[in-house]
Amino acid sequence: MKKYNYQQIRELCLQSPRLTTLFNHFGTIAEGVKQFPSKAILADLKFLSQDSGLNFYHDLLQQNIETFTKHFCASVPYALEERCRMGLAISGLTQRHYI
Repeated sequence: MKKYNYQQIRELCLQSPRLTTLFNHFGTIAEGVKQFPSKAILADLKFLSQDSGLNFYHDLLQQNIETFTKHFCASVPYALEERCRMGLAISGLTQRHYI
């Protein structure tokens, strides 16, 4: 098994644009100061009609979604649908595991 120099990986990550040159830019997006979606971000109805659980999870996500995720889902096609699909799947796994 290959050994990794985690200190070196950490240093490289700390020098990445998201933590240096883009840090303030991402901060203003997360605060909702700029690039805030002008309307509600809603999943495709055809996608949601596949399962009533998807509708439930979508509504729950809409109540709890934070500013940066709204920006992300508005910027990336079908990101919201994927979050609903994955969230419902993970929720189902945890319920089967812990109940």
